[in-house]
This record gives sequence, C-alpha cells and structure tokens, in this order.
Amino acid sequence: MATQPDSTTAPPVEEHKLVVLGTANLRPATVEHLEEARFRAALPFIVAPFDEGFFVSCVGVREGKARIEPDDLWQCRRWAHVRGYRYVMFDRDAESFVEGLDDYSAEWE
Repeated sequence: MATQPDSTTAPPVEEHKLVVLGTANLRPATVEHLEEARFRAALPFIVAPFDEGFFVSCVGVREGKARIEPDDLWQCRRWAHVRGYRYVMFDRDAESFVEGLDDYSAEWE
C-alpha cells in the first residue's frame, strides 16, 4: 500500500489567479473566431473552449498584442494581466460589468 507524502516532502502546488469576465466583454465576431480551431491554433497563447465560453491565457501580454488578435480580446487580456491574473475565463452566463472594459452587450442582441 502506497503512503501519502506529508507536507514537508510533497512538492509545492502551483497556483494561478483567474478572473471571470462575460463574453459580453468581447464582440460577437471575436467569439466566432475563438470558436474556430484554426484561429485558436494560430494565436501565440492558449485558448481553451468549454461549454459556456473560453479559458484564455494572459501569457505574452508583456510582448504586446499578437498580430491576429482582435483588439477587444487584447484589451481584456491586458486588463487581467495588469491586475495579476494569469487566465481569463470568458463565461456566456456571467453578468458582471467590469469597470475599464468595453461592454458589447448591445451587439449580442
């Protein structure tokens, strides 16, 4: 029977901060692009879709906006990075308004 390592011998767990934003912080056209596997693969950062939206990495923000990255996505990634977040979860069900980010809710109607 295997024994569990105690806290003095176990390797430290790596933790990262994540912020939840609504997909209303993105234009509908940007979300359509993020749904395309070929577009996601061309980006120099991780975009992982899930049933209600996307997980997006803030890695590379210091280097500047990626050539094919839509401005609205860049603004959200930069906003999150400056505040110490490593990932953004864009959730279709999130209803929170975030000061300092554009709200494209009207474009979704």
